[in-house]
Order: sequence, then structure tokens, then C-alpha cells
Amino acid sequence: MANERPWNLWDESPPPRRVEGGIVARGQADRTGGLGSTVVRRVLERSSPGISTRGRAYAQAGQTLSVDIGHGRIAGEVQGSEAMPYQVEITCTVPEEDRRRFVRALHHALPEPVTTIPAAYTRELRAELAEYRILMDAPLTVRCNCAYRGVCKHLVAFAYVASEALEASPATVAAMLGLTDADLADPDFDVEPAEALAPEVAVFDRRRQAQLARALSAIERRDAPDRDETLQRAAEILTPPPAVANALDLDLYLDPVAPAD
Repeated sequence: MANERPWNLWDESPPPRRVEGGIVARGQADRTGGLGSTVVRRVLERSSPGISTRGRAYAQAGQTLSVDIGHGRIAGEVQGSEAMPYQVEITCTVPEEDRRRFVRALHHALPEPVTTIPAAYTRELRAELAEYRILMDAPLTVRCNCAYRGVCKHLVAFAYVASEALEASPATVAAMLGLTDADLADPDFDVEPAEALAPEVAVFDRRRQAQLARALSAIERRDAPDRDETLQRAAEILTPPPAVANALDLDLYLDPVAPAD
């Protein structure tokens, strides 16, 4: 029909059904720097500003009905405008190194011997875990059975509530990482990190650094600096590797890099 409105306009959906006894998010977990902050930030990165605002309101109104955290999975229900609540899920592949990092953080931040995963954080443990950036780069998948195509307000609301559950207790984080008390005492569970070789870092001469500074300063003086032009000018001066130039779609007349098999 010619007058039919797009079905997925977030601002035209009916208000949600009111919930009694739902889980209310305080809306602070995205600023703690812990695993909960990582989860909510990665979900918000995939949503539009309008969806993020609506989802945050859902979270603070207590529209989330349940949160269940297990190994690599956070599942639950969020009440929307329909009679039945929506089924939401956040899943990720937990790297083995992140599991080891968590155990390492416990041993470094807590008095020895560490035989049980604590139910509450200490200031030292929060600081130690923040250094390891657990699950920062792990593949993350989100799902909701509502009709919206993409990251919906139900997922945003759920991400806020789930993130605060993760920030509430190290034991909850351990459940998501698939760790138990037995892993703390396992002699085969290496606590110390393997010694890694320091990566080579390209160092550019002072002439090119000064040239880059002048070029970027000229661009900065404009009312609206253009991102693509800024990248192009910087790349012309510093000459990145072909793979980087191709990934950024820079016109530097470099030979294309064949994709890996």
C-alpha cells in the first residue's frame, strides 16, 4: 500500500506493557570499565541512537523479566508491547586466554591461597580485571524474537540489565567464562602468561612527522574536517602497508593484496 508506514520505525511502536517486579537497571554498568561495560558497549555499537535511548528507558523501567548467565551465554525475557515477553540472548565464544586471564587476576589481586571464586569484588580485583579487557575482542552475537531487524530496544534493555549482573559479582563473570572453583586449583591451568615477543613498531623520521603535523593542522582549521581526506593525506605521507591501504580503500596506487586462503 502506498500509505503504509515502514514496519520497523522504532518511534512509532506502541508503549510496552507495564511490568510488576521487573529487573530495574541503574544505567551505570556501561561506565565501570569491567566486563559488564564491555557487553553493553558492544551491543550499543550496533544500535541507532533512537533505539539506544528507547532501550535504556526500558531497562530503567524494569521491563526485563529474567536474566540467566551461563558459559558463553546470557539469556532472558524482556516485556514489550505484546502479551508475551520477547526472548533475548547474547552469546559469545569465550577465548581460552580470557579464562586464564580471569584466574590470573584472582591470584594476583586476592590474598593467597585463592581456592574459591569470590561473590563480591574488591577494589584490587576490579582494577586487575580492567587491565585484562576480558571478552573485548571475542565474537559476540545477539538475538531477539521480535519483528525488528537488527539490534532492537529489547536487546539494549537486556544488555544494560545483564551488564549490571556481571558487574555485581565475580562469580557471575566466572559463570559466563565457564569457570568453577576447581579451575583455581587445577595444576594444569597455567596462571602466568606466556612470554610474548614484543611486536615491531614502525618509527617515522622527524621530517615526515612534521609534514604530517602540518597537513593535519591545515585540515583541522576547516569547519568540517573530512574523514576520508584526513586518512588519505596521512597515508600519502606515512605510506601504510598495502593491506592497510586496501582495507581503508585508500587510493595510493599500491598493488592489491590477495585474500588469504
